[in-house]
Amino acid sequence: MKVTASFWGVQGWEATGSGSFAGCFVVRPSGSANIHHIIFANDIANGCIDGGFSAFNNGNASVDYIVYVGNIAYNAAQASDSCASGFNIYQPVKSDSVAGTHMYIAGNFAWKNLNPDPCAGTAPTDGEGFILDTFDGSQGGLPAPYDQQAVVVNNISIGNGGRGILVLNNQSGSSHAHIFVNQNTSWGNNTDPNQNGGGSYGDIEISRADDTTASLNISEPTTATCCGGFALYAYMVNSGNGTDTATSNWGYSAAGNEGGSQSSSGFSYGTASFGTNPSFSNPTLPGAPSCGSATSVPNCMATVIANFTPTTTAAKAYGYQIPSTTQTSDPLFPQWLCNVNLPPSLVTMGCASSAASPAPPTNINVTVQ
Repeated sequence: MKVTASFWGVQGWEATGSGSFAGCFVVRPSGSANIHHIIFANDIANGCIDGGFSAFNNGNASVDYIVYVGNIAYNAAQASDSCASGFNIYQPVKSDSVAGTHMYIAGNFAWKNLNPDPCAGTAPTDGEGFILDTFDGSQGGLPAPYDQQAVVVNNISIGNGGRGILVLNNQSGSSHAHIFVNQNTSWGNNTDPNQNGGGSYGDIEISRADDTTASLNISEPTTATCCGGFALYAYMVNSGNGTDTATSNWGYSAAGNEGGSQSSSGFSYGTASFGTNPSFSNPTLPGAPSCGSATSVPNCMATVIANFTPTTTAAKAYGYQIPSTTQTSDPLFPQWLCNVNLPPSLVTMGCASSAASPAPPTNINVTVQ
């Protein structure tokens, strides 16, 4: 399913892709005009070729205000033509400079997204559960670096070939996107033995990205090394600086590799809960999603959520939290989503915030299966 126009929502679909460049849920301009305000909610990408949920540019034209809420991406990076991931936003372009969250990825589940070897003519480079990719436009084609707010919050990313969550390339130019990676659960990622990009890796990684904040996450790699024998950490900051922060996170590695950094002058992990096993209830990878009798994606994922709930009491406040039906005051929540008819219980609605935000769209088209 491909969205090529602004103000569209897609809810309640399950897709499987086959053939070259067959992404399951794709956002991309068809011409020279930017597109924006696009929502995928309560959808399932089940066995896709070129990515589960992907948004990217077409030359100088690209995307803004992308929302992935309460979705599944499983085994969605099978293409040899490209190196894909479960959830991806690549080289966006801002449609306005209004304050507040433009990109919002919340309440999603990603597992077993693994690149073939080779892909795109190289050894595998991706297979992430979630990736915010090249917001600075450094891979070409964009008029300027993207400098609006993006949030990755309350997701579960397990057993993927690449990183569980990766923020990559947010440095070029004098201004950068302010990116938040909060309250996510990442476990047992970087499973692809054919990746060999050099240097250390992280289950949650900030790489060549400034102005990125990570907090209240749980990250647990299940091996000491990966990817050609390089060290694997719960958290890794590569080529960052003092504008990046990663405080109040829970990290555990049986090998003692909780927090790593390289070429990141001024960066510090600050206060962190490192070195104690969160003791997930039953950390096992599920098979393909089977949600035909479920009322929603979170309902279908109830066993996965339970399996990856910490039994260590102090760790329970970290990582994925079951969405509340009570409205909260959340300055990171996109306020324009408060006027959209989202399926219930996908995310905790943060609509009591007084943070500045774009005027609520009134003409979002929704296609529901």
